[in-house]
Amino acid sequence: MFRLTILKTELANLQKVLDQKRAKALEEYSQEITRINKIAGGARTMAEERKYNDEKKIKEKANKRRLSEKAPRACACF
Repeated sequence: MFRLTILKTELANLQKVLDQKRAKALEEYSQEITRINKIAGGARTMAEERKYNDEKKIKEKANKRRLSEKAPRACACF
């Protein structure tokens, strides 16, 4: 009977330790996911900005060519 009580106490202590480890691992995982999402969000924003700037440059070139009414020379051979 005395041995059974000790074993139950040890089991309860082990479960408590495992629950703490599980909670700590879950918290670390959550922090890592948050960090990754923050980095990905920044990269996504930079990519969108780069795309916007590239489109803007292309539109400016197209407008410039339309206004000058000259086609660009692709080859100097002709």
